[in-house]
Formats: sequence, structure tokens, C-alpha cells
Amino acid sequence: MVNKFIDEELKSILEKRRKKISNKIITVSTGTTSSGLGDERNLREFLFADTIAKYLRDKGENVFFYLFDDSFDPLTHPKLKVGVSKDRELIKKFEKYYGTPIKLIPDPYECHSNYSAHFQEQIIERFHNLGIFPTIIDVWSLYQNGQYDSAKEIVFKNYSNIPKILKKHFPNYTMKQIFWILCPHCKKIDNTKILKVEKGQVFGQCDNCRKKINASFKKIKGKFSWKIDSAIRWNLFKPDLEPYLDAYLDPIMGSYLITKVLSEEFFDGFSPEPIRIGKVHIDRDMSLSILPTCPRPVMDNLLLANRVRDITISEKRVINAAKNTLIDGDLSYFDYVRIRLPYDTNDFTTARLNDKNTINLINFGSEFSRKFLNKNLQPQIPSTEKLSEIEHKFKKLHIIPLINWIIEYKVDHSNSGHEKFLKALNVYLSDHNISRKELFPFIHQILSVEKSIPLSKLFYFSPIGFLHDFLTILLLDVERQRE
Repeated sequence: MVNKFIDEELKSILEKRRKKISNKIITVSTGTTSSGLGDERNLREFLFADTIAKYLRDKGENVFFYLFDDSFDPLTHPKLKVGVSKDRELIKKFEKYYGTPIKLIPDPYECHSNYSAHFQEQIIERFHNLGIFPTIIDVWSLYQNGQYDSAKEIVFKNYSNIPKILKKHFPNYTMKQIFWILCPHCKKIDNTKILKVEKGQVFGQCDNCRKKINASFKKIKGKFSWKIDSAIRWNLFKPDLEPYLDAYLDPIMGSYLITKVLSEEFFDGFSPEPIRIGKVHIDRDMSLSILPTCPRPVMDNLLLANRVRDITISEKRVINAAKNTLIDGDLSYFDYVRIRLPYDTNDFTTARLNDKNTINLINFGSEFSRKFLNKNLQPQIPSTEKLSEIEHKFKKLHIIPLINWIIEYKVDHSNSGHEKFLKALNVYLSDHNISRKELFPFIHQILSVEKSIPLSKLFYFSPIGFLHDFLTILLLDVERQRE
């Protein structure tokens, strides 16, 4: 579990880290590209980084949580397809921007200043819905504001040495490109190349528009390959902790190790402590289903309970996470959707509807019910007409004192927990010679509740207002039959 890691492994990491931390602020960082979160494979990384940051703050630490938005990245067909939800018209309209940094592309939906701004807002909104509030660092702005200028000087002065040093440390690794030039003519960045670097000048060519490019080290526009970019970023922002997949931590040729060597050889030598996480496999349809349906505790259970293991997100795994996540005492999220949700949307709990957490749960739960249960699971107070059609009077007479007892129990033992309630209920049924097998199916029928919902849970987690109304309807029906 996450808590076990935090209490044990993280403590050890921080003890080691204290020797490198020059001030009292601990920095946790991660990154993404604001081109539309159409799949959630990297959600584990964000959730885990946030969990660490919150844990440290709760321990009294001063913590920065940075999320780097790689807004300098070029638009690709997969990114566009995900961003515009496979809208064929928009794909056709925007395919001309392939290879252009997303910061320089218009917003497909014409509501923001550019493509990146639109999807960055989506990312922020999704994070906030999950209780994640990182400091967003816009990478495009870092380049434009001159944050990378000194690094440009260092890299281009060592342009010919970088491949040699990397080859020395990693014989089987070749860096395809050190710096991607932003073509000043066509604004593409995906198919440009450096021809030579000499006398403080960079000479290149754009294979998209076929034009030559020439600029000084400081004035050349573009971005570094991501391993060099990461090394620069480490030394600019000094992150102490970063989550990494196993592939990035490979001891022979993992990206983390390569970046660490680049940092040590050409910059100040700073590197974060890597924290291992497993890979998440998820298809697009499932990806689009989990964020609107699962509140933060369920997402944590789904993605962080076994954070070092590779997992595949399936409908079964989501439902199991919902069953294993308690959101209110001993009420699981799964049972909340099946049992409590109907009451949170009606007059029984008007006061609760002023609570923001309840409103969020209603929104999440309603979507969960629709996407994962696809059934009418809402308990309903029966009408007098419906009751009149059910002529098992002796069963109704058993139900009335039972509901009375349940109301009294809930008033007197409001914090007893479901397990104690279940034991007390069983004692009541035994003392009154009431057969569960005979009575409970009858109650399921009256309330239009599926048999899979245990009545002990329904009675325990339902509001007293509902039980009072149910009792009133039963009494009125019995009185009607006496007339």
C-alpha cells in the first residue's frame, strides 16, 4: 500500500536526500504534455507525486510540487486524434499543423489563445477534481524567457563532445538529436537538423520547407532533446523526488541514468531521487470512463495500492477498487452508488447537498452508475397503489415493527458501524422468529431493489427520513386494508 511505502521507503529516501538538500524545501516534480489527456496512463505518476507531497506537508515539511507542461512539443497525429476526440473534421483541418509546437497552434475549439492553453486548462480542471494542485511550469515560457540561454551556451560549446561522452558511458546508445531547431520560416520543429556548430553559430536546415537556418548560440530558437532538457530542468529547479517507470530506471541504458550523466558532465550535477512506479495499460474507452466516475480515494486504490506493479485497467478492476474503497465510515464507494446515492439526490438529505464533497460524490456516483452498473438500482418508496397490489398482509405486519426497530437502533447507535448493526439485526430476527428467506425478498419487491443489494446495508446506510416515509406508507396501507 501507498502508506506503507511512505512510512518506510520514503523515510529512507529522505534521510539520504537530507545530505543534498541545501534548504528546508523539498521539491516533488513530474511532467506532461498539454495536448489533451485522452488516456490516463500517466495518472499514476501524478497521483503518486501528489500523495507524496501531501504526506510531507502533513509532516510539517515545506514542499513544492511542480508539474512541467511540455508545451514546446510538436503536434502529432496521435495527439491530435486524442485531443479532438477523433473528430474527423477537426483532424482534417489541423493536420497541417503536424510538427508545429502546440503553443503556436490555434485552439481547435476557438475558446483559448492557442492549442496548448485549451488543453492545459483541461488538465488543471481534471487535477483539481482529484484534489491535485501542482504549480504548473510552462516549458515554452521557460525557453522564451531566457531560462535555457546559459544551457544553450554550454551545450553548443560541447556539441561534439556530448555524443563522445555518452558513447563512453553507454556504448549501445546513440542520441538521435541534441537540439531541435524551431524553423523561423514554417514554424515546424519535427524535421529540422543541425548541419554544423562553429564560431558561436548554429547552422541548420528545415526539411519541411527546405530553407537554411543560421543563428547564434543565444538566439537560435528551438528545444533540447528531452534527456538534455531534463538534465537542464533538474539543475534549474532542483527537484528532490520524481516518479519513474521501470524502463527509465534500467541500470544499463535507462533514461534516468543517461540524464544523470549529462547533468554531472555538463551542468551542476544535480539529480532527483527516483521513485519507482509500474506501467499502466488502459484502452481509450476505459480511459475516458474512469476520470468522470471515480473520486480520488477510488483512483488511489485503483492506481497506487500496488504502485510498483504493471497493471491493466479493466472494468472488473475499477469495480473492485470501488468495492475496496471506504468513503464514509464503513460505506464503500460501490455501495454508496448502489444504496446511498439515490438519497443524496432527493429531499431526504437536503442539508448534505450544501456540502461540496457530497455534491462531488453525486456527480461521480451518477456517472459510475451509468457507465459501470447500467442498472436501475435506486430504492424507491412504494406508492399506496403498488402496495395495494401486494396482499401479503402478514409480511407487511412483520415489516412495520422491523422498520420501527431499525429507526430506533440508528438513533441510539448512530456510530456503531455496519457490522454491529448486522449482528443486532440478526438477533432481532431470531428473537421474533422472522425468516430472512421469506421476508427479505418481499421487501426487495416492495422497494424495487435488486436482490444483489443486501438489505442490512440498505437499512443501515439509508437516511432515517426515508425509513420514516417507508413506515408511514406501510401503516397507511395496513389501515386501508382494515377499512
